[in-house]
Amino acid sequence: MTNRQITTASWAGNLPDNLSYLAPTQFELLVKKLPNTKYFATGVNVPSVSVAETISATSLGASVKLPGDKITFGELTISFIVDENMENWTEL
Repeated sequence: MTNRQITTASWAGNLPDNLSYLAPTQFELLVKKLPNTKYFATGVNVPSVSVAETISATSLGASVKLPGDKITFGELTISFIVDENMENWTEL
């Protein structure tokens, strides 16, 4: 007979005390430094990413564009609802 272990999961420790079930458009956002905004986010944009280019001259007199070494990220904008204890507001 094989020894089987049953794995159980408990999500009760991950939920905030004051869930708002009247806002079905909220989604879960996980940021380690912002744990109190986990269930109160209403919108997040994907920031832009751009790489600078370097122009290099060739021996034939033409110029060639090469990818540069600096990456620039756009702004990350997060919209969230402030909870009733203002915990997510104060941690920002």
